[in-house]
Amino acid sequence: MRTSPFQLSKLIFSGALLVAGMMCSGQLNAQDFVVITEPVQKENMDKPEGPVIREKLPSVYRFHKKLPAMYNGYAIEIAKAEYPMGKSEPIFKKFGNVKYHKLHEGGYSYLITTDFKNVEDAHAFYESIVKPKVETAKLIRYEFGIRRQP
Repeated sequence: MRTSPFQLSKLIFSGALLVAGMMCSGQLNAQDFVVITEPVQKENMDKPEGPVIREKLPSVYRFHKKLPAMYNGYAIEIAKAEYPMGKSEPIFKKFGNVKYHKLHEGGYSYLITTDFKNVEDAHAFYESIVKPKVETAKLIRYEFGIRRQP
């Protein structure tokens, strides 16, 4: 089945709208995308003659998101700064899914959120996984977006 250039451009446009909508709703992240390094030629559209080479995006494309305003649970602070940190900072290469929280007293806190319900499980993860990589890490409990001591 041949596709006309007009039909192909409609398909590409509708696909781009779908991807943009999924990114806005939080269903897709930058880590979900791949780069196709093989150029597409007209004769390859109907019958590809080999595998398309895909490569994963480097970790530089990771980005930190804002901590939800009403977050409840435990978080591990891996960095604290007066000004927003860039996504190329070395600390962000060690950990993924980092969130930031703008502190009331000024500055920013960069956190790894956890799904632990009790302090014992959160503390065990903090001591065995995070603390060996970041000496200054802190375990923090959040209640409706407010920082508390664990």
